[in-house]
Amino acid sequence: MTLPHARRLRFRSLAWIVSLCFLAVIARLIWLHWVEAPALCAEAFQARSVFKEIECRRGEIRDAKGNLLAVSEDVWDIGVDPESLKKEELGKATEVAKILRILPSVVQQAFTTTVRVDGEGNERRVRWVVLARDCDEKTVKLIQALNVKALRAELKYRRNYPSASLAAHVIGYVNKEGQAAMGIEKVMNDFLEGQKGWIESERDGRRREIASIRLREVAPIDGNTVVLTINSFVQKFCEDALAQAVAEYKPLSGVIIVSEPKTGRILGLANWPTFDLNKFFDSQAAPLENQRNRAVTDVYEPGSVFKIVSISGALEERLITPESIYDCSLSAVPYRGRMVSMPADSHPIGVVNIRDIVRESSNRGTVQIGMLYAEKMGEDRFDQLIRSFGFGESSKIITGSEVPGLLIKPAKWDGITISRIPMGHSVSV
Repeated sequence: MTLPHARRLRFRSLAWIVSLCFLAVIARLIWLHWVEAPALCAEAFQARSVFKEIECRRGEIRDAKGNLLAVSEDVWDIGVDPESLKKEELGKATEVAKILRILPSVVQQAFTTTVRVDGEGNERRVRWVVLARDCDEKTVKLIQALNVKALRAELKYRRNYPSASLAAHVIGYVNKEGQAAMGIEKVMNDFLEGQKGWIESERDGRRREIASIRLREVAPIDGNTVVLTINSFVQKFCEDALAQAVAEYKPLSGVIIVSEPKTGRILGLANWPTFDLNKFFDSQAAPLENQRNRAVTDVYEPGSVFKIVSISGALEERLITPESIYDCSLSAVPYRGRMVSMPADSHPIGVVNIRDIVRESSNRGTVQIGMLYAEKMGEDRFDQLIRSFGFGESSKIITGSEVPGLLIKPAKWDGITISRIPMGHSVSV
């Protein structure tokens, strides 16, 4: 009786153990199918899904005659998937290093490193290592000739400026991160950058795309071409003239702007110091101070060129005629019940008409005309006249970073402001 009882006990124990194992398996299946199912499905989908952006080509920048000023060139990043390398392909590391002009040890390490430890101490599989960036088409063909499938070339675009420093401050540049940093590149970025395309697909166990079941493919849209009013011939002439003036007079900086009188189009805009757009990242060759577009960021008093504003306003309102006579030797003249001191004249010309005042650029003659306008038409009307020429406002020039000129409101004028504004002082552009 003892032996059969012992057997029954063992059978029962074994049955319980087997039952518990089945229960554990069933519980695990329930856990996987009900509790962890969403997370596992998401992980599986992520592992097999492919979403890849397709770069678009940035638009060109050309001058008024169609000459190329900025263009995006085809370049490739060449890299390797070490897990996909076959054993017999490891020996080609030396050939790859020779083509890419890098050390064989660098290629060998990339070929053999399949696992890396991240910052948290976790091991990560290495599926892509970049060996060389911005390679040309010839280099890519040499790599492809090795017939190593684990070596891949990824197309991208690099911005190039064929004329180097010509109109550098107008054109601007795209930085290393692909962001428009200044000039037309930045202001017109929405027109130039285009729209990236993308591929939505699945991949197999070796991480290769299954093109036959590609879900969606959207082609990239290249950027638009921007044509400037800048004329390269005029621009080069401006820059050469500015360089010659700098060599002769040794100024800290200089600006030349050439515009078309009838339309206001900017044909040339030169700054000194300047820089090479293809070396914008080099702090020695292109320091930030050289990259500043002084033509639109720096303010200064216009001086004598401003004198035509007061004179043209007085002529338009028929307060004067070309033959009106003024005494340009006076040191003070009456204005609204008080005497106002006249500015100095480097070349006193005595009693002359309006034609001579303009020709000789007389400070005292111009100031008297400006004071006449302000007294007869009102100081606010005089302020409006000046602003109608665009002073005190942004010029709307689309090179970016423009600082609008300064023009004091009549309410804030002091006792001598009226004797300074007509000749281009107390005003900035």
